[in-house]
Order: sequence, then structure tokens, then C-alpha cells
Amino acid sequence: MTLKRVHDPNAKRARVLDSARELFIERGFAAVSMRDIAQHADVPQSMIHHYFGTKEALWQAVKESAYDAYLAHQYTLLESTSADFAEFVQNSLRSRFVFLQANPQVARLLLWLQLMEDPYGMETGQATGGALLERIRQAQAEGVIRGDIEAENILAMALALTTHWFHNRHVIQRLAAIPDEELAAADARYLEAVLTLLGDGLRLEEADNIRLSP
Repeated sequence: MTLKRVHDPNAKRARVLDSARELFIERGFAAVSMRDIAQHADVPQSMIHHYFGTKEALWQAVKESAYDAYLAHQYTLLESTSADFAEFVQNSLRSRFVFLQANPQVARLLLWLQLMEDPYGMETGQATGGALLERIRQAQAEGVIRGDIEAENILAMALALTTHWFHNRHVIQRLAAIPDEELAAADARYLEAVLTLLGDGLRLEEADNIRLSP
């Protein structure tokens, strides 16, 4: 008896997406062709055009699929009824850090986004980016946090601090002679340091101390 090959368009689309993600992360957007992706996914190149249209659209789909779980959790935090801004900041940063820790390939993808100066990164250009910025501005307007630093700069620092560690941890590991088996503990210490410094730095009392300093 001859078995019929099951035609599963969703499975093929997912295979294309997985291949594109792997190649883009390994080589970068510019160095990967649609033919490369088709060969890696073992599908006709015409099928990729059918599912995604252009290479740019496929690139955007790769980014969105890479961030799905993270963005879903950020949406949950943004929709939370908690009025404690400090708690919101800590939860938001912790969520981002833990996501990158568990998904090192996404941290590498972010490096390519920086090199390309791609304006549609993990938050920037996404609905969450605008919502996070608005949440910071709201907290400033309500006098919850200091207002002498632009909201966009606060957001930029928060994103940079949580991403930088995974791009440069190998340097710190060598300088501080951190064994591989202690990296998880080093991650935890760094995260707590970020939360402490950023949290204390946003407090109104800290801003008053700076203004009163001779």
C-alpha cells in the first residue's frame, strides 16, 4: 500500500520560518538569500514568496515569531491594574532579562538589528514600545518618578541594560574569572544590580539629592 504524503501548509511555513531564523541569526539579513532559505528548508523558492512575499516581509516575520512569547508577557504586564510603578518596572525588566537568558539566539538577533540600524526591534516599532513609553510618561506626570530625564531615555537605558549583559557577558566572565558553572548566579546578581540602580535612580529623592549637591 502506498502512503500519501500529507500536505501541511502550516508545517511548511513553519519550516521556512525556522530556516530563515537560523540563517539570519548565523549570517545576518544581507548575507542570506531567498535561495539559501529555500535550500535549507528543502522547499521551492516560489513557496517562500507565496507565504511571505518579499525577503523583508520574511525578516519581519522572523522577528515577530522570535519575540512572541516575550511580547505576550509584556502585554500582560501593561494591562495589569497594579498602580505600583516600581513593581511594574521590576517585573518588566525581569521578564525581558529572563527571556533573553532563555533565548540566546534572540540576543544574537538583536545584535544584527543594531548593526542594520533596524528601527523595528524587540520593542521599538512595536505596540509595546509605545505603551511602555506612555507608562513612563504617565508615572512622571503623576510625580511617581523623577521627571528631569526624558521618558525615551529612561526606556533606552532599561532596554540597553537588560540586553548588554548577554552581548558582553563573555568579556566580564573572562575579566572576573567566572567559571561556567557559576554563570547563572552571575546572571542573577547582574539583574538585581540593574533593578537596584535603575529603581533608585528613578526615585524622586535621588533627583532632589542631585539638585541639592554643591
